[in-house]
Amino acid sequence: MTHMTTNRPNGKRYFYYRCPKRVIDGPDACTQKTYYKAEAVEAGTWERVRAILTEPATLRDDLNTMIELKRNERRGDPEREAKIWTAKLLEVERKRARF
Repeated sequence: MTHMTTNRPNGKRYFYYRCPKRVIDGPDACTQKTYYKAEAVEAGTWERVRAILTEPATLRDDLNTMIELKRNERRGDPEREAKIWTAKLLEVERKRARF
């Protein structure tokens, strides 16, 4: 979703969110067929954030889970990662040589 602003004929401004695909690819490209009032979206978002921040135990548990997931991501196969990085470096060298 992306934020938008419209000026009304009475001089008031209207703030809302809509799918950015509508601008790029037309109205049929977006699955969200409606606009959302910014006031309602932002209030709902703030309620969710506030609920997370006011429960420190849940926040701590969720952060620990995220940290553990990131640690597990780093424990990949070092040989495979070395091959991937070697291939990327070779590609960069080929591009540099072409320039």
